[in-house]
Amino acid sequence: MECAGWTWKNCSKALQGIMIGKEGQPSVRMEVICPLDLWIWSFQFALPGAMNDFNILEVSNYFTRVLFGDFPPVSRTFTIFREVFNWFYYLMDGIYPNWKVFAKSISSACDRRSKLYTSRQEGISKCIERGFSVLFRRFKLLFIASGFWSLEKMKWLATACVCMHNMIVGIRGVSY
Repeated sequence: MECAGWTWKNCSKALQGIMIGKEGQPSVRMEVICPLDLWIWSFQFALPGAMNDFNILEVSNYFTRVLFGDFPPVSRTFTIFREVFNWFYYLMDGIYPNWKVFAKSISSACDRRSKLYTSRQEGISKCIERGFSVLFRRFKLLFIASGFWSLEKMKWLATACVCMHNMIVGIRGVSY
């Protein structure tokens, strides 16, 4: 899971208070969950700019379902440091809570095996950042969305871009 945000240039005065981001400007955040193949599984848009990744996790529709046991199906089990995962797991940074679905990096890896795990985990978790860059490179319209007056129009455009992105990824496989 990763979040991205951008400044909302035409935010109405009524919404500016809740949409102020860390730069002091109204901004909009987007949460995306995608694996290595860049298929976007979950997408949430129009979150207030002041929210960080941890706050967004608490209001995520996707993770709310996961917390109540609605796991995506897995075809095999995985073992990470002698812990068997027979459910889907998510690679996360160390700031996230210790939920059983999160496989986090080891902050103070000492032995060779822990260091290898941490470097691979961090490398793979860069995938979501790659997903954002592909999405934004492919659809420059997402930069134009910040000029809209309406959150609904921005959400509609972002949803359309995510759908088209998934169609392209599904047809061609990984393209970048």
